[in-house]
Amino acid sequence: MASIMYVGGRAVGVRAYGGVDPVTKKTRNLYRPLAPDATKENIQLELERIDRLAHFAKENETDITIGGMIAFYLDTLEALGHSSTTVSSYRSNARCYIDPFIGGKPLESADVPMFTSLYMHLLTEGGKDGNPVHPNTVIKLNSWLKGAFGFFVNNGLIATNPILSVRPPRYIKPDIDVVEEDDYKKLLDYVISRIEDGSACAFDYAIFLDMGTGLRAGELAALKVSDFSARHFDIFVRKSLAEGSRKHIRAAKARNENLETTGQKNLRSKAPKSERSRHISIDKNRVLALQEHLAVQHQKLAKKGIRQTKNTPLFARSDGKPYRPRSFNDYLKRVTKKLDLSPRIHLHCLRHTHATILLEEGLSLMALQERIGHYDVTVTLKNYGHVIRDKDTRSADEFSRYEQGLRSTHEA
Repeated sequence: MASIMYVGGRAVGVRAYGGVDPVTKKTRNLYRPLAPDATKENIQLELERIDRLAHFAKENETDITIGGMIAFYLDTLEALGHSSTTVSSYRSNARCYIDPFIGGKPLESADVPMFTSLYMHLLTEGGKDGNPVHPNTVIKLNSWLKGAFGFFVNNGLIATNPILSVRPPRYIKPDIDVVEEDDYKKLLDYVISRIEDGSACAFDYAIFLDMGTGLRAGELAALKVSDFSARHFDIFVRKSLAEGSRKHIRAAKARNENLETTGQKNLRSKAPKSERSRHISIDKNRVLALQEHLAVQHQKLAKKGIRQTKNTPLFARSDGKPYRPRSFNDYLKRVTKKLDLSPRIHLHCLRHTHATILLEEGLSLMALQERIGHYDVTVTLKNYGHVIRDKDTRSADEFSRYEQGLRSTHEA
């Protein structure tokens, strides 16, 4: 039960017993100061609010700090079925940009100056690693923190949402990371040479396929043997795999969602990002490579007593289970380091490079949208509009040369 604290006959604050701190194991007494001109109604509201916070703390055994409550909020998002990939990125934000600086401060101390100072520090001094943070990352942080503190307000844990009054930095349109031609050639030569000399592993075949399709990591991990058609020269993208925490997996099971396991961590099978399946055509070289890969994979699994079926992952581990989506990027990082390629290269760069090459070769924007799996053509235009503008400039120059040639012919 909350109570009022008096000094010299004047109400100066409210307090309540909040149970035992789960970290320090010490008794937790919650306190909120009152404004000097607080009315009876103001005091009653603060009593009710700190009572709710104390009850919440005792029921959930949650650390009532900014870091502890944000962790609880993210757990709640996962339990409600939000994308585990998205929530994982929020957790990473919290570890790098919240916990080291304001994570230990009481939730009720959160205010506009605190977050304004935090954003300024991140932009100039950097996060946990000491490197200045990109403005767009701070914008993303601000966006989900707005939802987090809105959650705290809606549950009566704090009075106002400070993030609503914090001004984030200005958005900077990001550059699309495309692999430079020399690096692309080196990577292509590397995977093809390994395929040709018989030393290729599943990841080499996967990277070769990704260079020719622009698949997302989760889509690559979710492919099954039956999704590859040598007869029709295509890949059928119907699912995507995403990693989830134990709490998220339990919630997904309760909703009867389709789950797959890697043997180490649970993977949740879900629809692709565009929410619809798609067929992607592939060339003869990739068809032959995948046929060879499946033959080798069949033999390896058979030696362990595992039968390769149409439901076996197209790129399976030695135990027949699917790889984690990030495993493909981890392997690519090792290869780029070995070949001394740009450290900026990651799996999504191959996707951007694939899309850019196709546009430069004349593929229409609508056809590209279907191929790479954007839910709307405006997303494709936003990402690759600069390629079209460059082509338009070249087209204008070519038309001008045609007219000059036409006039020269008539003058002659």
